[in-house]
Amino acid sequence: MKKHILVLNMGGELFQKLRCVLCGHRINIHPVMSISEMAMELFTLPCDLIILVLTHFAITPLEDIQPILCDRPAPVLILHAELSVDEKVCLYQMGASALLQKTIPVEICAAQVLALIRLRAETDNWPKQCPLVFGTELTIDPSCRIVKVNDEVLKITKKEFDLLLCLVRNRKQVLSVEQLYEEIWGDEPDEKKLKTVKSHIYTLRKKLSSTGKDYIQNSWGTGYRFIPPQS
Repeated sequence: MKKHILVLNMGGELFQKLRCVLCGHRINIHPVMSISEMAMELFTLPCDLIILVLTHFAITPLEDIQPILCDRPAPVLILHAELSVDEKVCLYQMGASALLQKTIPVEICAAQVLALIRLRAETDNWPKQCPLVFGTELTIDPSCRIVKVNDEVLKITKKEFDLLLCLVRNRKQVLSVEQLYEEIWGDEPDEKKLKTVKSHIYTLRKKLSSTGKDYIQNSWGTGYRFIPPQS
């Protein structure tokens, strides 16, 4: 079965070289010229890898690529010019799967592409996690990353899903905002970062409460706890 790669902002020469090196691997490379065009393609194309080519954050702001990194449907390889250590760390924290400088030999780039596609295929073949079912109201599927309320799929972001799953798996205890941040974002929180957690929780609660029920309880001064629906 052919694999499909979406590529943003790749110059003609690099694009042709990469396609030439990958020509024997049954891979289709689809170039797009904007984030909005990529978003449209992701609705219709079974994507196995996303390649973003960045020149500089001043030219391609983080805000522009954040939706792709946060809600990525496939691994994301970023080809970049000179970036600082902090900028690289930021991209990894946002969801990048791998970073490579644009000046590396195209053979190394192709090898990284094949490795990410292979890892994606291996991950798809791992044993699936069973859905978490709470009565007839709420179903959370960790394998497909889908949440259903009364058989309707909720539109939630990657971070919202991760927060919900974390609360569900620890539903016998109240989790502090600091614990949630460290678990989902993976680093030390500060005041600004804690506000990010609260904002995500607020949005998640609003989406879940569309049925008239509040599944996430706010324990004032302590944190949050998942309250499953009554059987």
